[in-house]
Amino acid sequence: MDLSDGPKTLAQLASQTGGRVFKDEDSDAAIYEDLRTVEADLRDQYRLIYKPVDMKHDGAFHRVTLKGPARVQNIVGRAGYYAPHADLNGGIIPVAQCGCFQIARFAACTCRIALQWRTCGIGSKSSGGERGESIMIGEQISETKGKRLVRRVLSVDPPTAEVSFEDSGTTLGVAISGMGTYTSTIRPDGSVFGHGQGLSMTQDGEAITWTGTGIGKFGAGGAISYRGMLFFQTASQKLARLNNLCGAFEYDVDASGNTVSKVWEWK
Repeated sequence: MDLSDGPKTLAQLASQTGGRVFKDEDSDAAIYEDLRTVEADLRDQYRLIYKPVDMKHDGAFHRVTLKGPARVQNIVGRAGYYAPHADLNGGIIPVAQCGCFQIARFAACTCRIALQWRTCGIGSKSSGGERGESIMIGEQISETKGKRLVRRVLSVDPPTAEVSFEDSGTTLGVAISGMGTYTSTIRPDGSVFGHGQGLSMTQDGEAITWTGTGIGKFGAGGAISYRGMLFFQTASQKLARLNNLCGAFEYDVDASGNTVSKVWEWK
């Protein structure tokens, strides 16, 4: 294959598997905008499960078309799925996940579709419209609550502040307490780009460290809400799963400085 076909092939692969291509950007602003797009796609989700009425175990490719209401401007997703061969045990259900968000100044939304194989026992029945499990966003792995402690101005051009907090809660069902520090930079459009790091300890004295990046927006009375990604590292055997996953997080601070953080596994 000619190297010049690389970008075209990548775009085709992304389109057929329900993704999109983010090109190598030349500026931080463009990269931040790409991150905002990813965050918006992950924020709100509707999940659908569907089983073909006439499941054919022929190993062939079957196209899937999903049509939305008039307010849906665009749907991006896999073109279809390959059915199992007749010698496989059980049926196969493609699972569709749609992340839907409002586009500024337009009464429209964009849906992203992902398909996943799911085994169904022989003779089982399923009707369209049933709710199912998430694909891109997995189980919730952590929830903590705490308090913002210190804020410090690092720069006025661009406006940048450093924030420290302490919190406690659970990660993978294990009780933890921790602390973190992050910097927040206010961008010209009023959004906030943040990146930080932190340390949590279990009651047994085992440590978990994390680094993360997110996009935030201000609320009433000085409240702020972030959405982004976290990456973990730990030597704990019972929490070793954290080393092999990335976490999609919601981090909210109210006007009084109370914090709530929730993290889900991003599959």
